[in-house]
Amino acid sequence: PDSAHAERRAWSPVIKDALRDSRLDIHLQPIVALQSGQIAFYEALCRLRSPDGTIFAAGDWIDHAEHLGLMPAIDSLMLQQAGDLLRDEPDLCVFVNISASSFHDRTVMNRLEEQLATVPYGSLGIEITEHTTLSNPDRTRERLEQLKRAGALIAIDDFGLGFTSFNELASLPCDIVKIPGSFAQPASSTVADGTAIAQAISHVAHHYGKSV
Repeated sequence: PDSAHAERRAWSPVIKDALRDSRLDIHLQPIVALQSGQIAFYEALCRLRSPDGTIFAAGDWIDHAEHLGLMPAIDSLMLQQAGDLLRDEPDLCVFVNISASSFHDRTVMNRLEEQLATVPYGSLGIEITEHTTLSNPDRTRERLEQLKRAGALIAIDDFGLGFTSFNELASLPCDIVKIPGSFAQPASSTVADGTAIAQAISHVAHHYGKSV
């Protein structure tokens, strides 16, 4: 639609200028273990800071950045900032979201491997969507195994929205399975009750030693 194109065109210089002027910042969101109430790790969220100090959440502009082909540059920057943070505070554990385009970008993967070599083992994690794992599954599994050997933690986001079987979940080299929030919403006239799906994913993931 014309409106979507106009919005993307308006955001394009904003995002590019923020990249150029180092106004894309890492913000940490704590992920809390329900049983203990303790912080288990942090998820790195990308925030765009405008010249006047206004902060924009990724949901406002990230789709435009993806369309513009800017995600590899953005994800590389987030990995760099996460690495800098972990070198200053080695007791932290931080997960960085990696887009599908970045996961298949050699430059971004090189940046990730560089950061893994300079931070405490098991302190830096990446989060990819289930959709990413469905693109060339064998190559994806091989790359994830390589990253795990280098010390990365792996989280699979939005598990259950794609077509990964529970059998494949058993062999998927990941530490954490994230169930879509939509499965926790009450049933409505347009959305089915996802509780049974969420419970099934949780049961199978825990059976294979993965956190949920």
